[in-house]
Amino acid sequence: MDDDRLLEDLHHAIHRLADAVADERPIATALRRFADDLPSTRPVLRRALAARLPRNPSAIQPLLWSALADGVIDSRRFDVAMITRTRAARALARRGRYSPPAPTGSPSDSESSTGAAGIG
Repeated sequence: MDDDRLLEDLHHAIHRLADAVADERPIATALRRFADDLPSTRPVLRRALAARLPRNPSAIQPLLWSALADGVIDSRRFDVAMITRTRAARALARRGRYSPPAPTGSPSDSESSTGAAGIG
């Protein structure tokens, strides 16, 4: 994914999440401020893209990781965005509007695959 598209996707995903937690003013404001501080690649961002991105915290996480890996955002901005994303997820979960994806695997799975179980 090129940097322009990544920034555009990230910008829209963050604004959609901010809309979803609009009644949690500090969280929504922090999300919008982060999105507005992103470098702009186009004067007018496409509305069609915004409509296809879900309004949930899960949509932002892979975009943030890609932006960090590609050097589009620095580690400090990444941390701020991830913390704010987590706050938004908690606010939505309290209202029953979001349930985080179930984790895959378990610690016991990794122990049995490494042969560590039963040692001692």
